Amino acid sequence: MSYSFDQANAAQPPQGFKEQAKEAIPATVRMISGCEDHQTSADVQGSGIFQLPVTPPGDAGGAASNALMSVVMNNPDITWLEMLEQMREKLASGGFDQIPQLSSGDPMDVRTGKCTFTNPNPNGRYRSLLIGINYIGQQGELSGCHNDVDLVKGFIESQGFPSDQGNMRILKDDGVNESPTRANILSAMNWLTEGAQAGDSLFMHYSGHGGQETDYSGDEESGLDDTLVPLDYQENGQIIDDIIFEELVLVLCPGVHLMCIMDCCHSGTVLDLPYICEGREMSGGYTAPGAPLKFSPTLQMSENPKFSFGKMVRIAKEKYLASQTRQNVIKGGDKLEYALGKVGAANGVANLTAYVTGYQAHSEQQKTITFGLVVCVLGFIAMMMASTIYGIMFLEGKGK
Repeated sequence: MSYSFDQANAAQPPQGFKEQAKEAIPATVRMISGCEDHQTSADVQGSGIFQLPVTPPGDAGGAASNALMSVVMNNPDITWLEMLEQMREKLASGGFDQIPQLSSGDPMDVRTGKCTFTNPNPNGRYRSLLIGINYIGQQGELSGCHNDVDLVKGFIESQGFPSDQGNMRILKDDGVNESPTRANILSAMNWLTEGAQAGDSLFMHYSGHGGQETDYSGDEESGLDDTLVPLDYQENGQIIDDIIFEELVLVLCPGVHLMCIMDCCHSGTVLDLPYICEGREMSGGYTAPGAPLKFSPTLQMSENPKFSFGKMVRIAKEKYLASQTRQNVIKGGDKLEYALGKVGAANGVANLTAYVTGYQAHSEQQKTITFGLVVCVLGFIAMMMASTIYGIMFLEGKGK
């Protein structure tokens, strides 16, 4: 997706957290994750404990996927908060201490808002990506991830997502479907969001291992990046949250609706969204059988302290410098400038200037790109000096 600027519609960069978040993530993005970042998500035998009509009692499955499906399948009018309450209650009754999370790109009303998996203003395509990895024959082999995909597939089909090959992509290590290697997962993420327009409904479900790696970029308070673990992670590495954010979130335009379900360990903020409903404040005796589990009456979405606006600038710079053709460089430059506008004009110029200054020792090809960055900085400064009424333009148009 190429971002462009229209000086006729110029505006001041957003200032507050809410305003910056809205401009940073103009699409509607939701994620239900199976546990907090520090927790593990169970892959369990006998998933029939969740009383799903389509899951035989002896079958394996992900605790989070099965708990969620058992809640939403027969409750079309359930609210987001009711979904979290009932999902956690089912997990607790099954002996699982993992705490499901709900995160969002906007501060939605979880108390009255309906739990929906599709665009509330649908006038576009429905496209879905389902990934289930059992790691057959590997250390840490799982049993229920393929079943999770089958379970979720049936549900989203009932929500209007077509199962034809052009609109649904399934990755499983079953020798039949596309293999969930790192390259294939990243390709599928790109396929899911490519060409997305206002009115589209996008959906992604991942059931497999999740992990954590050292954060070398410095934008994680914990010092760790959350990860998805592809089938070939030993050879080709894990997929860190920065890449997931770039492929699934940063590229979406206003009016697109993306719903993600992440059933894996350490998945609480794997999508790096600015708002989160953590759901820890509950009453009723967490471990007491049959005790009611209710959220605090004041619980709402809150600002995610782990969210980093600066991450977008860094990702855009990396994308820019990775571009090899003139066309990609132009697109990378547009994306860079777009990201700068999300953190405020002054911070954007300072960050970019510092980066260009420290980049002068690299190769000739990279120096050419650096010169383009310098031109970008100078042009930006000139624009800001010429008028105080406009700045950077906004985007147009288990353990498992």
